[in-house]
Amino acid sequence: MKSNISNLKKMFKLTLVVVPLLLLCSCGKQKLLISTNSFADVQAIPNGFSKESSFFVEPMKEDNQLFSKEVSRKIEIILKEKGYSIKSAEEADFYITFNSDMTSQTSIVNVPKYIPGQTQTTSGNVNGSKGTISYNEQTQTSGSITYVPQEITFFIKAIFIQVYDAKLYRENKKEIQVWSGSAMCSGDNCNLRSTIDYLLTTAFKYFGKNTQEYVCTTQNYKDKEVEKLRKTYFPQEEKRKKKKGSWFGWMKFF
Repeated sequence: MKSNISNLKKMFKLTLVVVPLLLLCSCGKQKLLISTNSFADVQAIPNGFSKESSFFVEPMKEDNQLFSKEVSRKIEIILKEKGYSIKSAEEADFYITFNSDMTSQTSIVNVPKYIPGQTQTTSGNVNGSKGTISYNEQTQTSGSITYVPQEITFFIKAIFIQVYDAKLYRENKKEIQVWSGSAMCSGDNCNLRSTIDYLLTTAFKYFGKNTQEYVCTTQNYKDKEVEKLRKTYFPQEEKRKKKKGSWFGWMKFF
């Protein structure tokens, strides 16, 4: 399975360069706009993966082992939630490999800047029944908008997932790919770990399916699927939050 790593890396780097240029999707302040794309071998899995299917998950890259283990475990959790089973490499029906990474690109963009209008003062005299009255009147002219060049750095985060027929590989050492999916997001957030859960849940929405094109989806930062995934992976963190909440609730009585 490792022979495909170099080709995947080339495709990965190319995609990361193209994404910000096409402005496929970006990471906003309150919501995430994630671009996802998937391919499926309709002859091998015409109806997707059956619920009886079993999988073995393995990262493509061996660097950053702890992060890769974390992502592998989360993929297993998502698969189990969908009704699939996790087995060893010798028993699984399919192999799942993945590659996640982040790159950056700096661009010059024109940012709008508002320039306030000028204050004009008009003075004079008015003759009335009670004599001459002097006055000063100030008026504000309309403001204008100009565009100022500004250097902005985009961080492009992505995950690529591939599924192979494990039985054919064990029998003939043939790497027959039956499904592949990807999810990408770009923005000013440089933390891949904080974004990976959103990329995973988005990519697996189309697991076993063929999107036939790039699909842009919007995810709230408090997405229910992401929160559920994190609670399952970090049960001790959920207990800590509940304990902290009960402590503050108790403190209200004082």
